[in-house]
Amino acid sequence: KVLTQLDIDYSTGWAVNAHPDVVPGPGGYGIVADIGTGGDPCVLLRADMDALPIQERTENVEAFQSQRDNTMHACGHDGHTTMLLGAAAVLKSMEDSIPGTVRVMFQPAEEGGAGAKRMREEGVLQKEPKPQYAFGMHVWPTL
Repeated sequence: KVLTQLDIDYSTGWAVNAHPDVVPGPGGYGIVADIGTGGDPCVLLRADMDALPIQERTENVEAFQSQRDNTMHACGHDGHTTMLLGAAAVLKSMEDSIPGTVRVMFQPAEEGGAGAKRMREEGVLQKEPKPQYAFGMHVWPTL
């Protein structure tokens, strides 16, 4: 929804679950968008965006709590997603001055689901233009 509001074209359906016998669910929640000229050079920015099967027990921040029982962004994935959406908004606002492409990759299944592996197997790094560099951030900076 936010990428649409920012007028950023994107593709969905990345990281389809190849092992439903091991990990439940269909997968396919990954999102990829390119901002800039669509040509080289290309830099990839990645954020993980899955939740963990943990009951949220935070206090005095009800407005920010998960809307689903036994589902929590306990590892900062909501922060990671927000940082990448913020970067996408800034980059889109200056898109005409980007001499190349910035690919933003919202990766599901980071916590044991091999989402990045699936997205790589599905061609996110082979998609033209191919990224020369990839960066990700974590709210725990020493990790």
